[in-house]
Amino acid sequence: MEAQNILRAVIAALVVVALGGCVATTSKKAASLQPISVPSFEETKPIAFRKIVVKVPRNTPIGSVGAGLSCMKYADFTPRGGRYSLDEELFNDIFREELEAANYEVVGDPDQLFGDPEMDRANYFIAGLINDIESNVCYPWAGYGNTETASASVYMKIEWQIYDTLRRQVVMKVTTEGSSETEEAISRGDSITMESAFAIAVRNLLADQEFHNLVRHGKRDLQIVDAPALVSLAPADLTINASAGIDGDQLSQSVAIVRSASGHGSGFMITPDILMTNEHVIGGADKVRLIFGDGFEVEGTVVDRDTYRDVALVQLIDSERTPLSIGTTRINVGEDVYSYGAPLSEDYGGSLRKGIVSAYRISEGLDFIQSDADVNPGNSGGPLLDKDGNVVGVAVKGVFVAGAGTQGINFFIPIDRALAAFDVPILTTASAN
Repeated sequence: MEAQNILRAVIAALVVVALGGCVATTSKKAASLQPISVPSFEETKPIAFRKIVVKVPRNTPIGSVGAGLSCMKYADFTPRGGRYSLDEELFNDIFREELEAANYEVVGDPDQLFGDPEMDRANYFIAGLINDIESNVCYPWAGYGNTETASASVYMKIEWQIYDTLRRQVVMKVTTEGSSETEEAISRGDSITMESAFAIAVRNLLADQEFHNLVRHGKRDLQIVDAPALVSLAPADLTINASAGIDGDQLSQSVAIVRSASGHGSGFMITPDILMTNEHVIGGADKVRLIFGDGFEVEGTVVDRDTYRDVALVQLIDSERTPLSIGTTRINVGEDVYSYGAPLSEDYGGSLRKGIVSAYRISEGLDFIQSDADVNPGNSGGPLLDKDGNVVGVAVKGVFVAGAGTQGINFFIPIDRALAAFDVPILTTASAN
């Protein structure tokens, strides 16, 4: 009996030793660093996660699958090679959870199926390129019919690329690592381990001081709990009928390309530090990039918007520009007018096109000036000028026919109506009929 007990003990010990050796492991490990959290009295620029992509040499094994108590390898895990995406929805959730835990602002709604206006608010897009990965899995009880219980180990190295949506360029690249092991898991052991390794790589990104400094926004005034205060303009702030003819130099100083995360439009200065544009140009953005015709660039803060009238106000940060004069006289049908802006592409910024006032229209209860002065995508928010260079309208839309292009039927918001959306009175003559 004693001999049998000793034999059982020896067998048990051998099994324990065997089991101890069957845990899947990787050749590389990654430390888990402490993220730099954002204090509650500070804020960060809005961030959106775009995608995670694996890039490994074609037909190169990135791990192995083993079985048995000794975890003997019976297959290599070899992806098809090239670039391929992982489950972006899952990794988006992990990315969001890690950043929000450190008080970073993450925008974007993964449940939106047809466009996400929240993405317009993103100052930075972040994507990851996994250029080194090792994933090993072991099924110790496979010989006994159990193909669910497994140990897994994953290591990954990620090159993070941070893209400035307003400057339209990658402004930073940071490489971090992440690794994780599970000694025993049911079914999704390898997937769970990969998710954990990715989460650690994200935390290590948040531990990077340069990244933290880039997206940190500075102190928030504790007295302000709402959106930025609305701008209040008085007639004295506006330059009224001060122009005499079309002045190209003034237009280049006063009209800007308005760049947001989702595209571009146009806008013009109505005071030294306030620019007017369309609401649909800025979308959901809080910040935009303003690029003037004379080469000057500056960041702007959206301080007011009116969706119904489709106008918005943007305040220049620490800068002033020459405003355009505001026309106060109704332009008669048949008189010359000029549209100015960046049609189709930013490369065409500063385009001046001549037309006439074709008619005054009312659509859905709103007044519009109709003109054959062209409006293309990118013109939106730009000024309509009279022959003296005074702003009489704001470009908003044009009529297009598939296969035939523009039709010379374009619409502008009368400037008095645009200003009235923000309770800015100016001396006006008869309104449109």
